Amino acid sequence: MLKRFALILAAASLTLTQPANAQQTQSSRNVMVVFDGSGSMWGQIEGRAKIEIARDVLSSVLGETTSNMTIGMIAYGHRKKGQCSDIETVVAPGPAASTVPEMIARANAIKPKGKTPLSDAVRKAAESLRYTENEATVVLVTDGIETCNADPCALATELEESGVDFTTHVVGFGLSKDEGRQVACLAANTGGKFISADDADELKAALDETLSDFEEEPEIDQAVLPRNVQLTLRDTSNSEMLTKRHLEVTPDDSNAQPWPSDFQLSYESAPSSAEGRFLPGTYAISVRRAGTGRAEEYTAPLTFTVEPGEGVQVIDIAMAARLKVNAFIRAGLPYDPKNPPAGGVKNSAYLYVALYPVENDVVSEQPVIIEEGGFEIGVPPGRYLLRGTMDRTTTREREIDVDAGGLTEIDFDMDLSTVTLVAQQDGQATDRQTTYFYDKPPAGRNYWRGGFGSTENPFYLPAGQWAVNLGREGGGKRRSEILLEVPATASAINLAVPEGQTLSEADLSALTAPSYRPCKAYVGVRHTGCLVPFADQQSDGKEQAKSEPDTLENKPRAMSTFADFQGFWARIGNREGVDPDQLAQLCTSTPLAILQDGRMIDLRRSAEGFIQKDQRACVPHESGEFDCKPEGAALLISLVPDAPNPQLCLGGPDGRSGSRLCARMQRCDADAFAGLDQSARDALEAAPR
Repeated sequence: MLKRFALILAAASLTLTQPANAQQTQSSRNVMVVFDGSGSMWGQIEGRAKIEIARDVLSSVLGETTSNMTIGMIAYGHRKKGQCSDIETVVAPGPAASTVPEMIARANAIKPKGKTPLSDAVRKAAESLRYTENEATVVLVTDGIETCNADPCALATELEESGVDFTTHVVGFGLSKDEGRQVACLAANTGGKFISADDADELKAALDETLSDFEEEPEIDQAVLPRNVQLTLRDTSNSEMLTKRHLEVTPDDSNAQPWPSDFQLSYESAPSSAEGRFLPGTYAISVRRAGTGRAEEYTAPLTFTVEPGEGVQVIDIAMAARLKVNAFIRAGLPYDPKNPPAGGVKNSAYLYVALYPVENDVVSEQPVIIEEGGFEIGVPPGRYLLRGTMDRTTTREREIDVDAGGLTEIDFDMDLSTVTLVAQQDGQATDRQTTYFYDKPPAGRNYWRGGFGSTENPFYLPAGQWAVNLGREGGGKRRSEILLEVPATASAINLAVPEGQTLSEADLSALTAPSYRPCKAYVGVRHTGCLVPFADQQSDGKEQAKSEPDTLENKPRAMSTFADFQGFWARIGNREGVDPDQLAQLCTSTPLAILQDGRMIDLRRSAEGFIQKDQRACVPHESGEFDCKPEGAALLISLVPDAPNPQLCLGGPDGRSGSRLCARMQRCDADAFAGLDQSARDALEAAPR
C-alpha cells in the first residue's frame, strides 16, 4: 500500500525529471506539500513512529526533484496542542533547487503535538499557489481525519470550481478504511488520487518503481470514492415519484458509511426524489411518507446499496404496497359504514376493523389504521394482523401477508349469524327486554356482553354454544336461561324464548367441559369483544401447526380470561417480583385464589388453617380489565391483565382515567403451592357460588 503513497509524492515532485519533450513538462508543476504534524503522528508502524517514516520518505522523494520545479510546504498541528489555527507555511513556494533542502530540514525538525485542521491547511496551500490564476497541485500527507469542524468534501468542490487547474492528491498514512473514505473526497472532487500507505517496506518498493516510470497512472480504488446517486421513492412500482412534499428521510445510526452532507430531497421538477454523493456501501434509512389523509401516511424502513464506480447511479424503490380490506358481516352481507345495521347492544351495530404490524411474531400495540368497515391504505410490505369487532360483541383476528409493489385485496368476513331473540311473558313479547351472553355457566355479572334485543334489534354471534339469560328487566324467575346453538354456517336466526326456561344438567355439563372455551380472550377494536377464532383456525384440541400462523392464539398475549388467571397468587406491591423464599411466605400466609368461574377469593391463614376473608365476582370490562366487586358492597377492585404479573387496582370505570393505587401479583410456583394445605382447598369449596 505504501508504494501508492510514494507514487503520489513522486507525481507531485518529480515531474521535471521527465524529458523536456514529454507530454507533461516540468515547468508546468506548482506543488505544495501539506505535512501532518498532529500528535497522532507519534503512533507507530512496525516499531517506528509514523513521523520518522514520513520524514525519510519525504527526504528521499524530494532529493530526486529537479531545480526548475516550484514547490513549498505547509505543516499543521506541530506547534500547539488543541489549536485548530496551528497552520504554518514552513517553506514558501519557490524553485526546488532552493526550497527542497529547506523543506527536508524543516520536516526533520517537526515535533507532532496538536489537532488535524487538514481542510484549512489545504485551502492555505491552494491560496499560496494562487490557484485561481495558475495550475496548482496540493499533496496532503495525513494520518488522520478532519478534527476542526470543517467539511473537506465541500472544500474540494469549492476549490475545483474556482481554480484554473487545481488538483489535490491525498496520501492516507495508516488510515482505516472508514477514515480513508472520509478524506478521499478531497482527491475525488478535484480529479486527484487517494492513496493508502501502510508500512515503510512498501514505501521503498514504491519509490524504486515510480522513479523509473512516472507516466504510469496508479489504479484508483473506486470503493473509497463517492459517486452521484439519484434516489427515487414511490408508494408502489407503478405510482408517481414522491418528492420533498411527501417525504422525511432519516439515516440509521448503524450505517458504516457517513451520511453525505450534500444529500437533499427534491421537488417535482427534479429527475429523482433525492440526490447526493454517496460512498459505496449499503445504507439503511427510515422514510416517513406524509400524505393528505391518515390512509396515506406510513413509515417504511428501507435499505439500498451504492455500487463502486463512476457516473450517476439511479436507484428506484417502491416503498409500500396497497392493501384493500372488504368487510363482511357474513358471506354475501357486506358491511356498509354509511348505513350500519340495527344492533341489540346499541341501536346501531358498528363493525370496526384495525390493522396491526407483526414483526418476529410480535403484534404491535399501535394500529396502523382503525376504520369503520373496510379500507384501502398504502403500507410497507410484510405481515399484519387484521382485527375486527362487531356490535361490541364478537372479535375476529386473521394474519395476512401484504406483498410488495402491488395491490393485496382481502375479504375480511366476520362470519356472524344475525340472531334475533324475543323473550316472551304471558305468551307475548315482553317489554323492557334485557339479554346477557355467557361463555360459562351464568352467575351474576359474569356475562361477556349484555344488551336489550327485540324483533328490530338482533345480535351478531359466531358459531358455537352460548349461555343466554333474557327476559323482562327485573323479571326475576320469569326470566329464562337457555343454551343457544349457533350453527357453523352463518345465517339469520329468529327465536322466541318462553319465560322461566332453565339450563339442563346436560347444558351445564357442556358449559363446564374442559374443552369448552369459546372466548379465547376479551379484546377488541374500539370496544371489547369475545375473541373467537375462525373455523379454519380451530385446532380441535390439537396444537396448531406453526407453519400455518393464521391466528395469534398460539402466541403470547396479556392475560385475558379467568382461565389465564386461575390459580393462587401472592400480592407483591410495586415490586417486579420477589425471591422464592419471600414468595413461599406470601403464598402460605395470605394467598389470593382466582377461580375459572370468575370468583376471586381472599384467603388468610389462622390457627385452624386457611379461612376465607372475602369473595368477589369478577366480570370483564370493555377496557380489557376485569371489575371485581363483593356482593352488596360499593368498593370496586379492578384486575388489570398485565403479563406476567397482573395488577389489582382500587377503582373501576370512573377511576381508570386518573391515578389509581395498584399492587402487582406474582403466581405461586409449584413449591409455594405445595404449602397450601387442605384447609385452603376446604375454604375454596366452602365459598358460596
